[in-house]
Amino acid sequence: MNNKITMFTDGACSGNPGIGAWSCVVYDDDRRIIYDAIMGKDEPDWQETTNNRMEIRGLLQALELATTKYKNNECIIYCDSAYCVNMFNSWLRTWASNNWIGSNKQQVKNLDLAKQLYKFATIDFPNFQVVKTKGHDNILGNELADAYAVAHKCRDASKLAKILKENKITLHIE
Repeated sequence: MNNKITMFTDGACSGNPGIGAWSCVVYDDDRRIIYDAIMGKDEPDWQETTNNRMEIRGLLQALELATTKYKNNECIIYCDSAYCVNMFNSWLRTWASNNWIGSNKQQVKNLDLAKQLYKFATIDFPNFQVVKTKGHDNILGNELADAYAVAHKCRDASKLAKILKENKITLHIE
């Protein structure tokens, strides 16, 4: 495998449900952002979505990148959502074997997205791992992902601009 790729994902929602956005940020050791993706109006339910759905969408974007654009790299995907990380790393296989019924004996929430995640969770010998990170704990990648999502959701990029400037991060989109 080539060099290691670090990705951070996040989701944001004003109200729950409410207007939402997600982000996926990839940056390298030279503090250059080499890929960024944000979502808003292209999500079918973006005006009436939930934070969990937006977190899952960000993770899906990272997994898609890991298996396509960065398939020859070792990818570490950081996510601050315990729900997403636990779902991906352990719950999905159990849910699938139980016909998508959770431990509460009801159909799992966000079933459409859970099934999309499951495709990635069942890859033999994946080049990626999904890791929990603390949210809002001054971890640069997590702060960037949050700022991207918030900027897109609220149409206010001031937090993002401040983080980029203070950390001397440049955009180098491939």
